[in-house]
Amino acid sequence: MSKSWKSSGNRPIVGIIGGGQLARMLLQSSISLEIDIHVLALEKDESLKFLATSYEVATEYSPATLYQFSRRCDVVTFEHELVDHQTVEELENRGCNLLPRSSTFRIASDKETQRRELSQIGVPVPLHLICHSFSEVQGFSRAIPPPFVLKASRYGYDGRGVIFVDSLEQLKQLLGDGSFTTSYVMEPQLEIRSEFAIVTVTSLAGEVYTYPALQTLQKDGICVEVSTDLDVNEETLNAAKAIAIKIAKHTKSVGIQAVEFFLTTEDDLLVNELAPRVHNSAHLSVEACVTSQFENHLRAILDLPIGSTSLLSHAVMVNLLGPSEDKKWRIDRDSLLADPIVKAHLYGKTIKPKRKVGHVTALDSNAEQARKAAWGAVQNAFVEVER
Repeated sequence: MSKSWKSSGNRPIVGIIGGGQLARMLLQSSISLEIDIHVLALEKDESLKFLATSYEVATEYSPATLYQFSRRCDVVTFEHELVDHQTVEELENRGCNLLPRSSTFRIASDKETQRRELSQIGVPVPLHLICHSFSEVQGFSRAIPPPFVLKASRYGYDGRGVIFVDSLEQLKQLLGDGSFTTSYVMEPQLEIRSEFAIVTVTSLAGEVYTYPALQTLQKDGICVEVSTDLDVNEETLNAAKAIAIKIAKHTKSVGIQAVEFFLTTEDDLLVNELAPRVHNSAHLSVEACVTSQFENHLRAILDLPIGSTSLLSHAVMVNLLGPSEDKKWRIDRDSLLADPIVKAHLYGKTIKPKRKVGHVTALDSNAEQARKAAWGAVQNAFVEVER
């Protein structure tokens, strides 16, 4: 990358595509390092309004809009995978400095491409088939009978784009009996004993470092808890770490990349998916590690020395999800902060059902005590607004 900001002594300018909570936490880490943050967000984003050095709103991420934004920054990074890799490649060819690169986005932002390329380099993934219509699913159901799961190849997150199917008749009612509007990865519903993530940070020189493995708990496709306390043996964790490093090198990752793993009841270790960005599974690194994922991502994309990823304490993070009842709610900060071992992070978002509007992290030498404190904090976090 250009070293002009280093040689001039100017504050570096980092552009972020997306204005949600991940961008907000990157901004928090930027303050200590005197990095100026410029944001290009969609109209629906809320988390960074009035906070960034520069905040632009776009109706869509068009190549022209992204180019005009990128040319004003030393480097541009992403808080999501909603930009096509072809667009990133086009901007790179026009001299823009975007990290992660288009080569990373091509693999990490598309589950179909992920499955194919990871299989080719010998990374274990679930049995899968790619389908584009009901008739294809019908034919494939001989190899992968119900119950199975369909995962949209693109733009699926927090349970979106994931369909759990118990019967073909149920699928017909959901998606019809014709062609689908997008391609899906079709997989069996696995008997999963454990889900965990390995988060890597890769320097511009290609050096790969890993954060400690983090246990994740999902409900309805949404992560509800992350813990440093894992029910996985050392041999499996070492194998997962080696796989995550191999993937980081194959995707030519720069900065943070998360690899989500399944460990089945038959002890099969499988890669579920990748995320080429800072990730929900490592939010607890802000308090629990020497250097958070957010600071290390900024260090990596600006070609600064990578900070230690070592764990300081056991920790449990619990996401604050909007109540399912469609009422008007507010967050009770007193309840969130009642236990002194709990740290709260609020995202500045309107509260909606199942929407991530914040998280809490509890630190304790005893992981179970941290878990109890974190869940206790969120239990009464939402209070109905009196009309």
